[in-house]
Amino acid sequence: MQEVRFLSTRVFVWPGIHAEVGENVRVLAPAARQAFIVTDRKCIPIAKRVALSLLQANFEVAGYAMYSGESRKTVGTVLGVYNKMARMRMERSCAFVTVGGGVVTELGTFVASTFRDGLRLFHVPTSLVAQVDSAIGGKSGINLREEKNLISTFYPATAVFSDPSLLETLPRKEFLSGLVEVVKYGMVREADLLASLEENIEGLESRKPLLLEDIVSRCASIKAAVEKSEQEGVEAVLDYGRTVGHAIEAAGFFRKVRTGDAMAVGMEAEALMAERMGVAPPGVPKAQNRILRLLDLPTRLRGLTADKLLEAMGLNKNAPGSRVRMALPQGVGDACQGVEVPVDVVEEGLRAVLLPGNRLRAVRPMSPA
Repeated sequence: MQEVRFLSTRVFVWPGIHAEVGENVRVLAPAARQAFIVTDRKCIPIAKRVALSLLQANFEVAGYAMYSGESRKTVGTVLGVYNKMARMRMERSCAFVTVGGGVVTELGTFVASTFRDGLRLFHVPTSLVAQVDSAIGGKSGINLREEKNLISTFYPATAVFSDPSLLETLPRKEFLSGLVEVVKYGMVREADLLASLEENIEGLESRKPLLLEDIVSRCASIKAAVEKSEQEGVEAVLDYGRTVGHAIEAAGFFRKVRTGDAMAVGMEAEALMAERMGVAPPGVPKAQNRILRLLDLPTRLRGLTADKLLEAMGLNKNAPGSRVRMALPQGVGDACQGVEVPVDVVEEGLRAVLLPGNRLRAVRPMSPA
């Protein structure tokens, strides 16, 4: 078993650990007699195994299964969980457990942070993006029509139980979405991680257990190191790609473009902005583009205009001095936060990744960018 320690969270990475959650939660929350599980309908078989382990550890178990998808990460779903918990008379001391991907993790974190002044929180992330990002660090989020994660709290989990074996049957598109986050970690902090991905393309395709365990633990270690070093806002440097990525998702009403695809295109656009401003030396976007293509990740977008994305980012290109703060790469494996990017540079970066077309979708171009 590998363990990574954050300031407030312990992350355990081990094949099969999802079936051992009960005994671990019993040790970490000895006073709890109840456990409440939030999952989505695709993850019910995994949630049942987690529930069994909690029952075997003498917890009274209840739960809520939401519909899948980013569009379900809403106030309405949160109210549904609150009402179920109230009907089941869940106590302040209960253990709150999420079983699912990024949507379940972020929504569950919000619920745990706001019900009865905050509950002891545990995550069982079932997707790569959740294991390397959403479940670690403490961010929550609820979407409104206008913006992703507009309603949010910061609430670290007591523990995260990351089981790499759950990734072996993950749908390929969801697995690729998680690899976007892994590329981001490499770009902002560890160039060697990118080299490892390139050297292990076949291992990634076959989902080799030891390789997945190494990737998950390395990403958690990078995020833990960033958390400990940040002086202004937790993990701000890890927002690389999210400014444009979230705008793409919002423009598609959180239904038409996958989060991972939006992030990949967002990283492409923001790397070009960094090169244009001289923040990154020439060649950094090309190096990033190469690894994204090797992993079969999108770098272009059809069906949106630069004006539409600027609107989603809250920018007005006709307003003198309009600009946005971003985390941008200074090189491969090195990024900085809080860079002020003028609106004309943002627009130029967006236009570079947009292709003509009516249907909104991320694209994996066959020819070099």
